[in-house]
Amino acid sequence: MIRPATQADFAAIMAIIGDAKALLKRQGIPQWQAAYPASADIQQDLQAGTGRVLVVAGTAVAYASLETAPEPVYEQIQQGHWHCGGPYSTIHRVAMAAAFQGRHLSVPFMQGLIAEAERTYPNVRVDTQTENRTMQHILAQLGFKQRGLVRWTFEVPVVTCFAYELNLAE
Repeated sequence: MIRPATQADFAAIMAIIGDAKALLKRQGIPQWQAAYPASADIQQDLQAGTGRVLVVAGTAVAYASLETAPEPVYEQIQQGHWHCGGPYSTIHRVAMAAAFQGRHLSVPFMQGLIAEAERTYPNVRVDTQTENRTMQHILAQLGFKQRGLVRWTFEVPVVTCFAYELNLAE
C-alpha cells in the first residue's frame, strides 16, 4: 500500500534514505554521497504533502516525493529535450529500506506513484545519476524514455543525471 507520508514516518524515512545512500556507496555510485537528501529535504516534503511511503506489514519500507510544481533544474535540460511541454509531475528521492532491497518492490512502488501522478498530469519526469544502472533499468521497465541530461549544481561535486519522461497520454 502506498500512502502519504506523515511526520510520524520521519524517523523511518531517514533510515530508508540512509539505507539507500549506503547501497549507492557500496555500488560505487556517487549519487547521494554528500548531504543530500538531508533531513531538511524530507521535512520540506512532509510539509508540502509530497512524501509517499510504501507500507508492507504496517512498516514504511520505501520513500519517494511526488511533486507537481515545476522543477527548475529541468528547464536546463542538455543534450536533448522534453517531448511534452505541458505540466508534469516529478518523482524525486526514491529509496528502499535495506531489508527490502532486491525484493522487486521498486517497480510496483513506482507504478503506484505513476498512477497517482496520472490523476493530476499525463506526464511524469524523473532523473537519476548517470551511473545508477539499477534505477535506469527500472525506469526503462516502466516505459520512461531518456530525454537528455540535467545537472544538480547544489551538490558538491555537481551531479549529472539522465532525465526521463513518461507521457501517459501516448
